[in-house]
Order: sequence, then C-alpha cells, then structure tokens
Amino acid sequence: MGRGTGRDVDARLFDRRDVREALSDHDFGTVFRVVREEASLTQEQLGLMVGLSQARVSAVERGHHRIRDVAVVVRIAEALGIPAPLLGFPGAAAGAAAPFGRLSRRDLVNASIGLVLAAPSAAGPVEPLERFATRARRGEARLGSADVAAVESITAEWRGRDFRSGGTVVHRLAMRAQVETLHGLLGARCSPEVRAGFELAFADLVMVAAWAEYDAGEYDSARGLWMSTLSHARRSAHPARTDLVVRALIQMSHHALHLGRPGDALRFLSLAQTAAATGRPVSALTESYLASNLGWCHAAMGNGKSALRALDEGDSLLDTGGGLPAPPWSHHVTGSERAGMRGLALTVLSREDPRHAAPAARLLARAAAGFGPEYDRTRLMVLPVLAIALLRSGEVDSAVATGRQALDVARRIPSVRVRPRLRALLASADQTGNSDLAHLKDDIRAWWTTG
Repeated sequence: MGRGTGRDVDARLFDRRDVREALSDHDFGTVFRVVREEASLTQEQLGLMVGLSQARVSAVERGHHRIRDVAVVVRIAEALGIPAPLLGFPGAAAGAAAPFGRLSRRDLVNASIGLVLAAPSAAGPVEPLERFATRARRGEARLGSADVAAVESITAEWRGRDFRSGGTVVHRLAMRAQVETLHGLLGARCSPEVRAGFELAFADLVMVAAWAEYDAGEYDSARGLWMSTLSHARRSAHPARTDLVVRALIQMSHHALHLGRPGDALRFLSLAQTAAATGRPVSALTESYLASNLGWCHAAMGNGKSALRALDEGDSLLDTGGGLPAPPWSHHVTGSERAGMRGLALTVLSREDPRHAAPAARLLARAAAGFGPEYDRTRLMVLPVLAIALLRSGEVDSAVATGRQALDVARRIPSVRVRPRLRALLASADQTGNSDLAHLKDDIRAWWTTG
C-alpha cells in the first residue's frame, strides 16, 4: 500500500506491455502517468507515495527530469510494488544489489602506484570488489575459449551502450550483477592460455563498469573498480595486459581532470607512461591516446607549450604505427575522438590565449559531426565545449545553437560529467545584449534544478 494515500496499486498493471517497456528503460514518466490514471491519483498524492514533491513528479512526467539515483528507484519500486526484475535489479528485491567497493582519492593515487610499479603477483592485493563477489569453489567449473569470447562479447555490448546512452541505472545494476557472477569463476579450472584471456576480459569488463559508475557520479565505486582493473590486468599473462593497464590509468586521469585536479591526472598519466615503457608492448592507438590526454592535462595546468607538444606527439604516433593491433578498449579512438581531444585542449588554452579558440571550434565541430547515434553520449560531452569555443571566437549565434543542442541531449542522456562543462558554458556566456544567449542560460539553470 502506498504511503499516505490508503490506496493500492494493482499488481496486474505491471503485466502491461507499455509499462514493462517503460520500466526496462527506467522511464518513470510513463509509469507515473499510468499509475495515476489507473488509481485516480493526483500528482501530489503519487508524490506522497514515492517520496517526491509534486513539482518533481510533474517534471518526471513531462520528460524534464530522469530519475537516476539507485536509492530513489528502490524507494519507488517498494512504494508501488514494482517487481524488481522489471527494473533490472538482480535478485528478488530491488535493494538486494550489493554495493561495489569504495576507495578514497588519496588511496587511489597511492594504491595505483603500488600496483603498477610492483612485480606481478599471483595472489595480488585484496580488492574491494572481492568482498562482495560470489566465489566459485575450485574445481566446480572449467573454462574454455568460448567463455572468454562470451565475456568479450558482453563487454563490447556494455561499452557500446555506454557510448550511446551513458551509465543509466539499469546499465549499472546489470553490470554489477555480471561482474560479481564472473568474478566467482576466476578460480575455475582452465588452461594457462584461457586463464590469461579470461582474466584480461574480466578486467576489461570491470573497467567498463568503473566508467559507468564514474559517469553517474559514483566516484568511490569507480575508484574501487579501477583498482580491480589494474590488479586483474597485471595478474593476466595476456600480451595486451599492459595496454589495458595504460587505458585504465587514462580513465583515472579523466576522473581527476573532471574534479579539477590536474596534478593527480598528471601522476596517473606519468604512471601510464612508465607502464608503457617497462611492460608488454602497447598499441599505437593507445599510445597516441595517452599523448593526447597528456596534452589536455598540460593545458589544464596552463602549460601551453607542453600541451601542444604532447598533442603533436599523439598525431605522430598514429602516423608511424607499430605496436600491438588496436585492442577493443581503444576502438573508440577514431578521427572524431582525436579531433575532439585536441579541440578540448585548445579550448582550455583559449582561456588565456584567445587565438586558440577558432581552431578549437573547427576541430570540435568536426568531432561533433563525426559522432553518430552510436556515440551519442560522447557527442554530448563535445557540444558544450564547442559552444564555449564558438563564444570565444565571437560566433555567438552558432554558440547558442550548439548550446541548445547540448541541453537537448543532456535532457535524455544521464551523465553527471556534462554538468561541469555546462557550468563552464554558463561562465563563458557573459556577453550582454543577446537575448537568445540569456534565454539559453536561463534554460540551463532550469534544467540544473530539475535534472
């Protein structure tokens, strides 16, 4: 029975196809409307049931707000009697999903240095993830090459969903369940070759889960998962293990830059350089991406010459080629991604030197145009930066149009990471006398309060 209303929600409601489809996508706007119609509830009454204000219920129904917080989803499920499997929760109860391990920022820096520089160990450290995973007893299962291929296929699907739509609640919960299930198979019997492949494939899946947690603002969980990625990658005997270590450290540098800590980002990237120089061979694509991220990091620290030198090095590494074939975790480093990285770094530099703004805008426009629907979330991250570069180039009308595009995409794709970029757009939009720009700023602020 719902809280404060004295009315039950008919359980048969959740057998309807439209309701099931809405729940699978966590489209609570549709769910709220159907529940209110069937139970003759006002928005205020439904809000009392699920613990939301009438204004928030209205925003959800109109599509102006998406519910992303797991705790809120659990509360709604319990209040309305929604079967947990329809929401993508593993187990019988919505609240039964085990949390991932958590790690502080300081511990992340220190532990990652220890993991990368220490000699590989068969035992390895006790990762936060392992405290929550279901362990399989040795000898109960045997793994083969088909199992490795299955994990790689699962990971590719999750990575594709992340690029398309970001770390939705369903996305993250389902990955948590799969990570914990697969973790229990790490002790299964198999050949050395299969073990190397399975451990690396598992590490890659954990890295995708870490990025989804980061994209949703669950930073402590992301840190714990990145540490698990480093540990499992280093334990693997697979030839691409160092490449994956480097890629995880690049992700960790992204996280540090997102939080405004370029010093930490530089530590992670320097550690990645050390790993690439002392470990197994690394693909040219990953080395190029590492150099491009160093360019962004130096730009954030105000080191213009170092930034441009690193960006040029990234381009030259691709021209020379060599190293391993591109691994699956670097397939997204396309021409559009590289243009976006260089454009981002130049936009950061344009704060002090406006001459960088126009070339940054050209690069970012090329990147945005090159990202198709399969990279919708990536395009979302580019658009606010492009709007900033256009503003600094004096192209206010184009900047407003681009800012509108960014806001439209942000309304339908959940990503905490876009907020600092929209905040930076607000800070850059200080021109006076342009009513369209003023309206855009008002709309971004309105989205901020309901999004």
